[in-house]
Amino acid sequence: MTVRVVAFCDESTLPDFVRECDRHDLMYVVAHDRPAAQILAIDLKIPCRIHGRKGSPEEQAVFNDVVQFNPHVVISCSYGLRIPKLILNLPKCGAFNIHGGLLPEWRGANILNWVLIEGAHETGVTLHRMTENFDEGPIVIKRAIPISFTDTALTLRNKLHLLSVQLISDLLTAIEQGVELPSIPQANSKAKYYKRRRPEDGLIDWSKSNLEIYNLIRALVEPWPGAFTITSSGEKVVFKESIPFEAIDKLREQFSGG
Repeated sequence: MTVRVVAFCDESTLPDFVRECDRHDLMYVVAHDRPAAQILAIDLKIPCRIHGRKGSPEEQAVFNDVVQFNPHVVISCSYGLRIPKLILNLPKCGAFNIHGGLLPEWRGANILNWVLIEGAHETGVTLHRMTENFDEGPIVIKRAIPISFTDTALTLRNKLHLLSVQLISDLLTAIEQGVELPSIPQANSKAKYYKRRRPEDGLIDWSKSNLEIYNLIRALVEPWPGAFTITSSGEKVVFKESIPFEAIDKLREQFSGG
């Protein structure tokens, strides 16, 4: 069975859909605010639709194209815009999101960074059915991995990326084979939402513990903006790489005076 797939993706997941869905019919959709994804699609010679702002002609055009495509499934992976309910209701086999965290405890944005900042010992990915509200739909599959004390946002992203790619493959295989997928309601009482982080949120508070400072630095390594401090002379010092835990005392002495 050839599956008609609408993939809502960004520059980090577009190549995965290309590779994992090579035997299926694909329609690619990228967000208007992700120029890197649009440029990559051009470089790969992949036609893609640009999802415009809510209520825009571009959004309506995407909806019209999806209707005409008549998809079996919609899959969202690493996609930041809200997908209209009209699109979620179209596919015969459902609309699914691959969330880079364990639901329902880790809903929201930038979970990759938050799990490190909060000192979590495990994280993972969750395949869930999409609803109008972000990260609230019934769970299909959860896969967890431990977080090492030396993991950074970069090493953890690479681990989670492999899990996400496997979930794309597993979902499409299940649809090909007509397998009935689980649909487990989330326990909303356990849910916690995390806000989208801004570069200025990386300011180090030297009154916090060594562990909290260590976790913040490793959570924001390059290519993220980096944890930073402002010296007494007004200079901004950015930590682009992880710092050994044993070195935090020395940093505290250097930048906070004790």
